[in-house]
Amino acid sequence: MKLLIVEDNDDHFEMIEDVLEELAVEPEYARCKSMSEGLLKLESNLYDVCLMDLVLPDSTLDESLETLSRLSQPTPVIAITSINDNQIAKRLLSAGFQDFVSKDELSASVLSRACRYAMQRQDYVTKNDRLTRDMQAFCNSLSHSFLSRIHQITEVVELLKTNTQNTGAPTHENDRWFDFLAQSTTNIESLVKNLRQLLNIEATNIDFQLVNLKLLIRGTEDFLRNSLNDTFQLELGDIDVDILGDQYLLNTLFVHLLTNAINYSDSPAIIKVVGKRGDNVQIIEIIDNGIGFRDEALEDVFEPFVRLESKTHGTGLGLAICKKIAEKHNGSISISSEYEYGTTVQLRFPL
Repeated sequence: MKLLIVEDNDDHFEMIEDVLEELAVEPEYARCKSMSEGLLKLESNLYDVCLMDLVLPDSTLDESLETLSRLSQPTPVIAITSINDNQIAKRLLSAGFQDFVSKDELSASVLSRACRYAMQRQDYVTKNDRLTRDMQAFCNSLSHSFLSRIHQITEVVELLKTNTQNTGAPTHENDRWFDFLAQSTTNIESLVKNLRQLLNIEATNIDFQLVNLKLLIRGTEDFLRNSLNDTFQLELGDIDVDILGDQYLLNTLFVHLLTNAINYSDSPAIIKVVGKRGDNVQIIEIIDNGIGFRDEALEDVFEPFVRLESKTHGTGLGLAICKKIAEKHNGSISISSEYEYGTTVQLRFPL
């Protein structure tokens, strides 16, 4: 086993060396005294495990967490630190550390177990990522084939409709069936695109960047006004806030939610988007005046292919996609609704 030890304190480094000497097989190891030097060595992918102090000459605790959360290299990182706090431990795991070991509790057995488990977990993650990429490539190829066939069918239907009209013998019944075929192919095309979208979210590695929610939702509003035939009124509350996230996925999230609010309204939709701060969380609520739904529908509303009654032909995948996107951002989504009075969707994003 080859270790990279990122530790600036000489006494603490000697303590780690003493523990390593007690292992049944003493590993090879290299030492760095700064975050910048450690990151350079990690890029080489020569090490099985990295043992890293959280506070270094060129990196504070918060900076270390931020840096490691953006790191995409495959070497598992274990925090070896004097800070013994459960809240810090949770932040470490969220930031991408494989494990957390207090220097006060450091021993040969603890370190050996932590390294072994970290390597096993990393191996699982690597294999799972590879499988996910293969599945993503397969799904993209399959959806492309489906969409090509759908477009061919659409063209044939249009050709048949034109030929029928040119013969001088069009009938209301023929027009009705042609409209049915056109709507059916459109529905299938939407289903395939949403399925691909749902599966691709799983394989997306988010490069977290600051996204302004007000600007994002205004952009979503412009897109919907240009692409939908329905009129709607959108009122924005106090949402001029930045969150860490993926611009494309967050836009997809609000496109689905606002489209649902419009589609599930018998009258011109009035949609309110309001924001509020909780404990280390940004809460966003989308409130509509739509037809709502009964309590019994709540249990499965985020399951794929569950469709509620609306004036349009949905795929039953929109809310499943929204749930995946919220979870990708370490957030959550919930729904409350009152039948015939409207629905409220609540999003919670960590700050």
